[in-house]
Amino acid sequence: MLKVNEIFYSIQGEGQKTGYPCVFLRLFGCNMRCKWCDTKYALEPSKDFKKMKIDQVIKEIKKYGVKYVCITGGEPLLQEKEVETLIISMPGFTFEINTNGSLPINVPFWIKKDRVRYVVDYKLPSSGMWGRFLWKNVEFLDEKDDIVMVIKNREDYKIARETSKAIKEISSANIIFSPCWGDMSKQKLVKWILEDKLNARLGLQIHKVIYGPIRRGV
Repeated sequence: MLKVNEIFYSIQGEGQKTGYPCVFLRLFGCNMRCKWCDTKYALEPSKDFKKMKIDQVIKEIKKYGVKYVCITGGEPLLQEKEVETLIISMPGFTFEINTNGSLPINVPFWIKKDRVRYVVDYKLPSSGMWGRFLWKNVEFLDEKDDIVMVIKNREDYKIARETSKAIKEISSANIIFSPCWGDMSKQKLVKWILEDKLNARLGLQIHKVIYGPIRRGV
């Protein structure tokens, strides 16, 4: 059984797959409480979930006719075994797993990079969760994967700048600097990236640009 918050079909709003059609499986529950979290409806004390059997989830995903699936949350690795069973049960599908970086991703199954890629958050001070990132996770990431740093202010940026340099020494993962919605100027962040000539990519949450910041299921 999986605790499912919602399943919906839209375009991917961020990361390397921005703009591509995608089925989203949002799982319920998280081990973090980020100050700027935009999916609080998917974690306690909310009770906005239903328990679904694996075959029920598969049936719901398949009805959209798209073979790229983003498993997000909440924190999907809290239901790791169930997620693993789901992926094994869906040959021919490619999966993106969005994780907050605090849980290990070095379980053998998760390294099968032909069908699974990771989008891993690196939490900065403004999140209130700084220091919980498992650095060893970086060793398991490559150019197919993303490390996302949500930046709210100059302090966040400085730490992200130095951290991104350290990551690039040991990993080919794609590093994305994402302005915290409503708090960080996109223009200012671009200016800083260009000034420092960083090997990082600006990431915009285009689903929020298109539909607004609070609409669900997009």
